[in-house]
Amino acid sequence: MAVVPDAQSWTTTNHVSHQRYDAWVHLLNETFGTWGTQSNSNRDFNAEIKATDIGSLKVVECVCDPCGGQRTASTVRIDDEERLAIQLVVSGREHMRLGDQDAVLEAGDVFVWDTTQPMTFEVQQRLHKISAVLPLQRFKEWMPDTWLSVPRHVKAGSPTSSLVGSFLSNLAFSNMADRPVNDTALIEAAIALFATRGNLTPADVTLRSSQLRLVKSSVMRRLSDPSLSVEKIAKQNAMSVRNLHWLFEENDETAWRFVVSERLKRCQRDLSNPTMRSRSITDIAFTWGFSDAAYFSRVFKEKFGASPSQFRNAKLRL
Repeated sequence: MAVVPDAQSWTTTNHVSHQRYDAWVHLLNETFGTWGTQSNSNRDFNAEIKATDIGSLKVVECVCDPCGGQRTASTVRIDDEERLAIQLVVSGREHMRLGDQDAVLEAGDVFVWDTTQPMTFEVQQRLHKISAVLPLQRFKEWMPDTWLSVPRHVKAGSPTSSLVGSFLSNLAFSNMADRPVNDTALIEAAIALFATRGNLTPADVTLRSSQLRLVKSSVMRRLSDPSLSVEKIAKQNAMSVRNLHWLFEENDETAWRFVVSERLKRCQRDLSNPTMRSRSITDIAFTWGFSDAAYFSRVFKEKFGASPSQFRNAKLRL
């Protein structure tokens, strides 16, 4: 079902210093269920949250100073709603204990937890993380017999952490305001990232293709940025450069060739547009992220068989 996302932002800077932590605890409970929290004497405590509701899916980007909390067995029993959270650590360090499992999470790590088990967390270094919170029942429907065996802690650098990290980053950083979004499709995509693992299967290939589309979509949004690089693309999608190359290998291309090709296509379109005939070729090239006129001219001719000026003259009959 298509729904219009509802995004809200909150920050401790809107509260006086001695009320900041208590306000944070209140918001934490509203966002992630009931938590008991550790006392905190830091009067300069800072935290901020951006939460986007997309139907039954909630996407939460959170930045906070060191703090901690726990969900006890009694807390679990009184919480009405069963939820599952898939979280990506963007930066910082957090210790999590879910049931009898301990995990220390650092940048690039993914952790999966649910509200049916006792849990504690301790933010050890200022933390930036992104979480997708969804109904646990949806996860159980996909994996009725195996959902409890899904790996809870996925280390940075693995194919799964790269795929999940890129998916969550795109959810958090995409501008979805005022645009209908299919929450069911997003939830199923999130679950599918954990439904298959190990050796590549047909399902994995589908996931790889889906992930490649997400990465390409993130590139298209930044195509005009002259500082765009392979390293930046990898960082923006929460993956290593090696995994980025792996995604593009399937189609016998590279991430950078894709960037150049898409920039050239847009330059070709603008050079063919009569309403842009007053704009210089260099201006058009630089608008689409090129920063070297000679390089642009060379790669344009390699792709289209004519120099930019020859191409424009032929199209506009100048």
